[in-house]
Amino acid sequence: MPRVKCTFCDTRVVISPQYHADETHFARCHKCRTSVPPDDYRCQGTIKRGSTGPRSKRSKGQHRGDRCRNWISRLGCKTCSTHKKQVIENETAVDN
Repeated sequence: MPRVKCTFCDTRVVISPQYHADETHFARCHKCRTSVPPDDYRCQGTIKRGSTGPRSKRSKGQHRGDRCRNWISRLGCKTCSTHKKQVIENETAVDN
């Protein structure tokens, strides 16, 4: 397994060869992965449920309409994996 430098700090990270070969993948250490991402790497989606919703403990105090705090799924993407699924579902609903 190759060891590469974290994209955001000097920590070395072990990644699998398939991700090492993928140019759209960016390596992150545990500390950077659990922190709030920089604006360039932050999801462009918005929160649908607010802090009063049924998932208030998971939303960490975010309110409806706030920008998502998740990382983008790959370089060149604008959304996290959750919002990417929502975009695909919305596109298929519009086509039908």
